[in-house]
Amino acid sequence: MGSFLTAIGLAFAMAAQGSAVDADRPALPKSRPSLSYPSSCMPKAGETPTPQKVTVVYKVNEDGAVEEVRVRETTDACFNEAAIAAVRSWKFEPARRGGYYVEQEDLETTFTFVINEEAKTVDFDARPITRYPPRYPERCMDDARNKETVYVEFDVTEEGDTENITIFDSTNSCLNSSALIAVKKWKYRPKLEDGKPVKRRGVQTQITYELASRFDPPPNRLVVGRKMNSIAARIRRGDDPHSILAELDEIELKYGDDFSRTELRAFHQLRGSARLSAKDYRGALDDFRAAQRLGVSGDAGEAIATTIEQLEAYIAAEDAAAAAENGGEVSETQNSPAPKQAPSPEGR
Repeated sequence: MGSFLTAIGLAFAMAAQGSAVDADRPALPKSRPSLSYPSSCMPKAGETPTPQKVTVVYKVNEDGAVEEVRVRETTDACFNEAAIAAVRSWKFEPARRGGYYVEQEDLETTFTFVINEEAKTVDFDARPITRYPPRYPERCMDDARNKETVYVEFDVTEEGDTENITIFDSTNSCLNSSALIAVKKWKYRPKLEDGKPVKRRGVQTQITYELASRFDPPPNRLVVGRKMNSIAARIRRGDDPHSILAELDEIELKYGDDFSRTELRAFHQLRGSARLSAKDYRGALDDFRAAQRLGVSGDAGEAIATTIEQLEAYIAAEDAAAAAENGGEVSETQNSPAPKQAPSPEGR
């Protein structure tokens, strides 16, 4: 049973961490229910119906859910709520960058409403490829609140570069120059019209600055990502799980308080796999349950659910065997040797 559980864990580790070597890509639609012509917007008797268009801008978060939906352009405000409600119901495979799921802003879809037909949708706007986070200037920290926001507007050229960058609102003007420098480095896939790249004017976005602590700046996300990718590779190679666990302890001690949801989920998946290889089945079960609560989708989600079931069954059988042994009975609940337990402090 022990070797079987270890095999399940290694298979899970490869499925769960396979994304760490995948190429960067934008958010991809998974579920987009069709939208009909709103009955409240039907033309009055005698009026000639004309196609109506609503362009909606939104963000897809790291879990694939749609947030911050707003209308950018419309030919008839009557259709706005129907378009917004439709987009909010959509589900996406989140964008991937550096091997991890990340949020993607500034997605845009245009709905065309034609009477007695389902609404047609066209996704054609400029799409971000690389959006470097801004540096938080130290000179701005003393007088800053824990959270500050800078609102930026810019154009995206036919080559995908940003230009004509301006600040149209800000909660702290000290941060404006930092935001402008960051946006200047961003790279986009250009907007397409008739299959040809064209300039996209008036892209708007917000940049949020947060102070995790007055004394301890937020951890470098790239460093955390590289360390976790390295550990995932070590697990796939079958390296010593105890040294992997020691490295994970160091990462948790240094960065754990500032983990993002994605990083925390990846951490539990990695530590669960390492504990499983080390035959710490109860610890592995705790980690896999934590990862599942944080949300694991696709093949990794199925693998983690299977692993949890196997671990729960094994631990229940182990507990039953221990109870029977304490009662003076002999109970054989496994076909292979039980996993080794860590020695108790008294036994050292």
